[in-house]
Amino acid sequence: MRVLFFLLLLLAAEISFSQSASGQSPLKEKRIWERLIGEWRSEDASHLGPSNAVLKVEKTLDGNLLKLTYQLSSIADETNNEMFAGVAYYSISQGKVGPGFWADSIGNLFSISPEITKHKLTARWERASNPVGRTVYELETDGKLTITDHVLRDGEWLQFNHMRFVRSDEDTEVKEMEKHVLGIGGLFFRGDDPTSLSNWYEEKLAVIPPPQSYDQRPWTQEAGCTVFAPFETDTDYFGTRSQQWMVNFRVRDLDGLIEKLRNSGEDVSDPILLPNGRFARLMDPEGNPIELWEPSE
Repeated sequence: MRVLFFLLLLLAAEISFSQSASGQSPLKEKRIWERLIGEWRSEDASHLGPSNAVLKVEKTLDGNLLKLTYQLSSIADETNNEMFAGVAYYSISQGKVGPGFWADSIGNLFSISPEITKHKLTARWERASNPVGRTVYELETDGKLTITDHVLRDGEWLQFNHMRFVRSDEDTEVKEMEKHVLGIGGLFFRGDDPTSLSNWYEEKLAVIPPPQSYDQRPWTQEAGCTVFAPFETDTDYFGTRSQQWMVNFRVRDLDGLIEKLRNSGEDVSDPILLPNGRFARLMDPEGNPIELWEPSE
């Protein structure tokens, strides 16, 4: 029975891809499916009672199909018995996800059509072109995934399951690199008069000059986030085209700092308010752009 289940599923997936490749254009999407790839484990129980759910999302070796494997196991009696399992295949064409099929351990075989937005993938289940249900996969701002299932009854969508998932397989390559790269250890730039520049940064912004011996301690920052962002060469976000960098300092009491800088003769822009904090700009004595950032609480 299990062998037949998977044979039917593979046949359905092959048919699905053939239809997509033959001219049935997939719906426009914004690559949420790429962010779903990996393994996810449930944080809470399903509608069937105490249980663990595992969702695995992967591309097939040929890159033409997206495979979702779902397994739900009971933990009520600590035996971890499988309660339900299902597999879905979506076609992939030119980086976009298109129609596919779903098959599960209780005998369902549905065609599925994806509707995709930036953070949500809605899979509509159909039988003989008639809608019967849907599953919504939604990425939350905290990186978790919610999966909500609905069935169509008498023209109404009835929710019967809602679960939250967390990643159980963080990107191995990124995770490995995080063991090594801890932060930015220095910012080095050219100047016509490096000594005067160092003194200016110390006087105006309390950034002490680099140590002159290994016994001296360099400037130490408070812990906080760092934005590391290359820009296009013709950006007008900062400086001129000949200026290749801008340093952004996290600050406290931006208004007080602006007042001190202006009183000492520096030309500082009026602060602007953005969702992630307040910002102001000035230049050092050699015209290098500086941004002051007071992060939002």
